[in-house]
Amino acid sequence: MAAPALGTLLDAISSGTSTTTVLVFVFVFLFVSWILRRRDRTTRNLPPGPWPWPLLGNLPNLIAAGGEPHEMFLRLSKQYGPVLRIDLVGGKRIVVLHGYKAIYQAFNNPLLSDRPVSEVARSISPGIGVTIGSGQTWKTQRNLVMQFMRDFSIGRSGFEGSIAQEVKSLIQEFKSMKDKPINTVHLFHSAISNIICAVVYGTRYDYDDPKFKELLRQTIRTFELLGSGGILFFMPFANLVAAFIPSLREISQNFRKYNAFVQEALLWHRGAFDPQSDPTDFLYLCLNTEYRNREVSMGDMMTTSGDLFFAGTETTATTLQWSLLYMMANPEIQARVQQEIDSVVGRDRLPQMSDKPNLPYTEATMLEIQRIANIVPLGLPHKAAEDTTLMGYTIPKGTILLPNFWALGRDPEVWPEPGLFKPERFLDKDGHVTRKNEFMPFSVGRRMCLGEPLAKMELFLFFSGLLHQFTFQRPDGAPPISFKGSTGLTFAPVPFEMRAIVRT
Repeated sequence: MAAPALGTLLDAISSGTSTTTVLVFVFVFLFVSWILRRRDRTTRNLPPGPWPWPLLGNLPNLIAAGGEPHEMFLRLSKQYGPVLRIDLVGGKRIVVLHGYKAIYQAFNNPLLSDRPVSEVARSISPGIGVTIGSGQTWKTQRNLVMQFMRDFSIGRSGFEGSIAQEVKSLIQEFKSMKDKPINTVHLFHSAISNIICAVVYGTRYDYDDPKFKELLRQTIRTFELLGSGGILFFMPFANLVAAFIPSLREISQNFRKYNAFVQEALLWHRGAFDPQSDPTDFLYLCLNTEYRNREVSMGDMMTTSGDLFFAGTETTATTLQWSLLYMMANPEIQARVQQEIDSVVGRDRLPQMSDKPNLPYTEATMLEIQRIANIVPLGLPHKAAEDTTLMGYTIPKGTILLPNFWALGRDPEVWPEPGLFKPERFLDKDGHVTRKNEFMPFSVGRRMCLGEPLAKMELFLFFSGLLHQFTFQRPDGAPPISFKGSTGLTFAPVPFEMRAIVRT
């Protein structure tokens, strides 16, 4: 019933029907949807959750609860259980997953591996990329991306030199500050983005390039506006009201600017394209017919190039920001990492990937940063492709699922004293690095992060390289160190400054 009603509503809007008529139709549509869902709850074994209000769903409950979404959902899960149902405005239902068992079972269920459809994304993107794609289109693009990464040794030893060069460039930027207070946001995003730009576009930019700086500003801002889990992007009627909601309007504008950037890069690649040559970056792959597939359009591949750029830039850069914040707050841990690096690497060269097995405390410190910072608290949404079951509950087709990774990383039954920064959690009694199944910084299942190998290499080389060269301190007169974050699609630290003191 809902689909024909929605189609009638869209027809009414496009034909110029009066605003009053449209609003009445919306009200009736929402009310009927609520009645049907109310009956649905009484006849099917749905996950438990707070009783929804007519039309408004659980919006009043969420507003009353207050706080960060991941914290609010954790409080509700203590009352309703690890598989928590939340009804949103417009009849959209989400299920928030808590604990290793629920997340692992859900994300390894092939019927729970789709992405919800975003009409906003469809209206502003040239195609469906690997991030929000589902079904065969997603599988084909995923295989193409993985094959591309293997061909280019991305995340492997053959790619280490590209990252090492960017580490050196960032070190020089820090040294040029000469102990002055530094805000790392632009510098980290510039360095990490340049690695991705080389992979996707075959281009490196100067940190002060105006076009590059604006592109990064738009990227950071878009992640802020998307919110936890990106749910705003997938709400019913979001595309219809995008022009009237400032955040959605700004997101749409930023994506259109990015699409123009990609179109310009693609035009340059077309001029230099040789179909007989092997691709040297992702845009050349898009043009190379050997890699093309009838199930994937050029628009889809262009959108995937944006997925690689956005995800590959923001997540790693934000993790590095948290890493230096925690080093400033824990000088004794910073000193121990530096001592280990000096004893293994010496002072005449930067750390390399071959050193990693001999730097267990350094690696454990990086893992603890990923656990406690947890930069994607609610992950990315999944959608049920068909009716299925999860831990004894019915998950109807179309249900959106969110994993509460933040709660998993703060579970006191898994991580004693979870609020304390303790790298020793990731070391066994013999001092070797160990990980628990509950540690999921790159998600789990078929839709886990495709860029995990690259991200791990970047994090190790940047973190160890910076601590090899600098000691990080809070500037005199600066505000006290705070671990409060700014909640967007990623959980970033509030802006802070630091001093990078050159080590001799």
